[in-house]
Amino acid sequence: MPEKVESEEGPSDPTIDANKRPPPTEEKEGGTKKTPECSVQKDEITPQLNKRLEKGDLWYLLDVRWFKHWKKYVGFEAWDQQQMGSETAHPGPVDTSCLFKDQKREVLKDHLMEDLDYSLVPADVWKKFVSWYSLEESSRPIRRRVVEYGLYVKRLKVEVYLVEFKLALHPDVDTFVMKKFSRLDTVGQVLNAMKQQFNIPEEKECRLWHKYMFSPYDLLKKLDETVQDAGLYTNQLLLLEQKKDDGSWPRETITYSGTNMSSVRSSDINSDNRTSSSYTSTTSTTTSMRSGNTSSYFDYHNQPSIPGTCGLTNLGNTCFMNSAIQCLSNTYALTEYFLKDAYCKHINAKNPLGMGGSLAKAYGSLLHELWSGTVSYTHTRHLKATIGKFAPQFVGYAQHDSQELLAFLLDGLHEDLNQVLKKPYVDMDIKSDNKSDKEIAKEAWMKYLQRNKSVIVMLFQGQLKSTLVCPSCKKVSKIFDPFMYMSLPLPIKKTRDLFIYLVRVDPTERILKVKVTVPKHGHIGQLLREVSNQTGVDKDKMVAIDVYNCRFHKIFDIRDNISLIMDRDDIFCYEVSISSAQDPNFTVIPVYNREKVIRTVNYTYGSSYSSTYHQLFGVPHLVTVPRADLTYRKLYDILVTHMRRYVKNPSKMQSKIDSKEKATL
Repeated sequence: MPEKVESEEGPSDPTIDANKRPPPTEEKEGGTKKTPECSVQKDEITPQLNKRLEKGDLWYLLDVRWFKHWKKYVGFEAWDQQQMGSETAHPGPVDTSCLFKDQKREVLKDHLMEDLDYSLVPADVWKKFVSWYSLEESSRPIRRRVVEYGLYVKRLKVEVYLVEFKLALHPDVDTFVMKKFSRLDTVGQVLNAMKQQFNIPEEKECRLWHKYMFSPYDLLKKLDETVQDAGLYTNQLLLLEQKKDDGSWPRETITYSGTNMSSVRSSDINSDNRTSSSYTSTTSTTTSMRSGNTSSYFDYHNQPSIPGTCGLTNLGNTCFMNSAIQCLSNTYALTEYFLKDAYCKHINAKNPLGMGGSLAKAYGSLLHELWSGTVSYTHTRHLKATIGKFAPQFVGYAQHDSQELLAFLLDGLHEDLNQVLKKPYVDMDIKSDNKSDKEIAKEAWMKYLQRNKSVIVMLFQGQLKSTLVCPSCKKVSKIFDPFMYMSLPLPIKKTRDLFIYLVRVDPTERILKVKVTVPKHGHIGQLLREVSNQTGVDKDKMVAIDVYNCRFHKIFDIRDNISLIMDRDDIFCYEVSISSAQDPNFTVIPVYNREKVIRTVNYTYGSSYSSTYHQLFGVPHLVTVPRADLTYRKLYDILVTHMRRYVKNPSKMQSKIDSKEKATL
């Protein structure tokens, strides 16, 4: 796909020019301006570093390592002045190159963190640093503006990462220009920047469409909306469309009605607040799905449907939102309330806890679309942007919890539709003496309705009874609290299944794989008891061991918690001949299987090299041996006997071979 790439910033920062760099030094009387003494630098810079953020101010990004070197050089910290003024501590030219991922396009590295990767300094501090130390040839200044976030609680922040769009001109959607904008730039500013980019006269009437991933094109109507409020995000495609001389728009969508096909202008479709479903060319008469930007004659978006059976487009990880909205949409009592526009007379625009009615209006508009019966699917962009304006956690296209979204939506609708315009003070202390539960609940509910009265309260809220008993006087207190959500714990399995390998003391018995069910928070003694119940082996004569890599990794005590056993662990239960490790006559020793391996390396020029090493193999053993009179020969015989389940007795094999040889002779 052809792509034209530019590195200039959008209208949010008109002072930035990627190809211009400030002069490294200032000339004065034919020579370079002298760098002030370290103490003078410190005195000039320190007050400015404490400057407060002001909306619209320019701040610069500094490499935190360069900044730390400068602090050492000027003795910025009272406890770190050993290298003050030393040539070895001189920071050198200001260098920001390590902050860029793509320096030509001025793309910063991902996930840069303040005070870890970069430091922010005011414009005056940056200018002083550049005039004193110059700017590294390979570096560029990184300017960013201070922007304001939040609806109720305003906070200022330096917008380090700008949002980058793909800008295209109709009809060539495959050729685009990358351009950066601030999230607080308006749609109108973006449109004007695109006009300049594509050399379109300022007086020419244009409109702007946006598209995210595989979702349909959508018209951006509100030019005074900010990029953030419009729900625009990095890498979205913005399409600029020019009006024809005859007053029509080039973009048309082709609809299918019975056996007849007709062309309808997208401007007509948008007259009732519905945008065209996809980008379609008027000259195309064949089905085309090139680049995912065109649709066939059969336009599924505009197909009639049964009211309420309308799909919602996934805008990108918005399935959590779509599922919650579909569930709420099929709550018929609430949906009927919105479809009859009864909510319009209940909007409480002055409620400080609400959203000025914007959430109720956005949800009502979406419900009208879902239940119109004229489209088979629609999108939730406007509702999502409205929610994101008041709940920043839902901004963007990250995955979220559906229940959290539903909780915020119901709370927001309640406050937007709360019919109590001025909430009075209500004393919720209710005397429960000699009153029935019904009387107490009714009194509590009536007091609650004095401050909260909406369709959400009537349909979704109830009361939860809680009873408190005083341990001293035995007085009973009953409280009925309002609730809208009932969080119930999922059933937690209290047991777990483990597969245990039982190694019997009898070497003729094969290793047995046993499945046992034990308490999750039980102890090893319970595990041994369960193995004993299934196999008949005395639990006091078993040892539980974690075997890893052909060796004993951990020998468990009977008091150890079963939670120490991971699901991937191989647990062996060894039957031993003694019931106590303190037996005075016998002891238990671990035995590993080891084999000799000869490795030969052949070189290209014909020679070879051989090396010998030993490696462990198979399942290790626990062998009971006498403490007294144990010779190597006796130990060997015990081990050979113990390994009968794997190998035959070598002495018996040799005797059989000898007897065969004699018979042959």
